[in-house]
Amino acid sequence: MTEPKSFTAGETVSWKVYSDKFHPADGWELSYHLRGSSYGAIIEIAAIPEDSNHSVYLSADETITYQPGIYWWQCFARSGDDQHLVASGQIEVKANLATLEHYDGRSHVKKVLDAIEYTILGKASRDQLSYSIAGRSLSRMNPSELLEWRDKYKAEYVQLQRKSGTLKDQIIKVRFTST
Repeated sequence: MTEPKSFTAGETVSWKVYSDKFHPADGWELSYHLRGSSYGAIIEIAAIPEDSNHSVYLSADETITYQPGIYWWQCFARSGDDQHLVASGQIEVKANLATLEHYDGRSHVKKVLDAIEYTILGKASRDQLSYSIAGRSLSRMNPSELLEWRDKYKAEYVQLQRKSGTLKDQIIKVRFTST
């Protein structure tokens, strides 16, 4: 197993690392250092030697304290005064919905698209009217501008859905024959 690409706060996470070069039997210890861009988040994790592997185990009680966000990590091997960078990467800690008071999982594109559509319908909330596009708030755009921006954001939203696999374009195959 390798480092996970993502996990949810409050989830048990574990992985093993094998390295011929930094073998536990030779006195090498592994540690991970994670830094997040939000909240000045810092996480330090020590791997435990287990047979010929280095094992990492994070309990649910431990990960529940992690702030959601993107973290960049580095894995170091250390033996005495020697220290070497083994690997580095990125990991996402996802929010645990059970611990949140409010959550809106829509992308920014979907939020703006919804605000534009509610504005067109005359049902936009104050928060939705506060969105600004090209330096102008939605409440100050004329109907043709709103339609233009709606089309742009709708196309971008469809593109995001295709990339994520949530939009399944339906292809209907038809065969015409003469009778």
